[in-house]
Amino acid sequence: MLNIYQVYFDEATKKACNPAWHHFDNSWKLTEYFENEVIALLINQGEHLKDEYFGVFSHDVMDSINFKEDGLRFSPKALEAVVKKYGVDVFSFQKRRQNENISLQANNYHPGFNDIMKKVLDHCGLELPPKLDKIVLFNLMVCKGEFWEAYFNDLLRPAMEILKEIPEAYEDSRYALIGRKDLNDGRGDRFEKGFGKRHYPYHPFICERLASIYLQLNPQWSFKQIF
Repeated sequence: MLNIYQVYFDEATKKACNPAWHHFDNSWKLTEYFENEVIALLINQGEHLKDEYFGVFSHDVMDSINFKEDGLRFSPKALEAVVKKYGVDVFSFQKRRQNENISLQANNYHPGFNDIMKKVLDHCGLELPPKLDKIVLFNLMVCKGEFWEAYFNDLLRPAMEILKEIPEAYEDSRYALIGRKDLNDGRGDRFEKGFGKRHYPYHPFICERLASIYLQLNPQWSFKQIF
């Protein structure tokens, strides 16, 4: 019923992955799109159509979701039970997050975000809705294959393509101070090797908000926030 992948990049993050799901080795394969690159690769390989639902999570997803759904704590078995019970097209986590518009709000954290997002949406022939009611963040979602097919082809793929042509998308998004050579957590080295920068660019933060925009503009897809 669920075809779930977790992304890891070293032995420590590999150990954090749940044995019930598939594991994707992204060590030294990182691009500026982060997990979205893995999503694109797996969709191009048809993984989204191999079972009823598909999702790609970070290695630390088990520590990221702390709420109960129908009295169940988040786990592979609990997720499958909840998905089977409700059967909507798209499930997202973070159900207790309330924002008027998570795309506009991102400008508070990533200066210049709105200008980049407008260029991306203009390229796709879309406008940002004034309000986003169906919230997805951090790619924390499991969706039916038909939704992934439409969302990827209509928005995520063209957005990833145009972001390559927007120079300011490669600037420092100010997500974290990791640019200094003396920092020893390894992120700066991985980033520099992966996409030539020692900071978080705008790409992953743009991409992680696209699903919310797509769902708002396409209400035919049923949606439920869980956990």
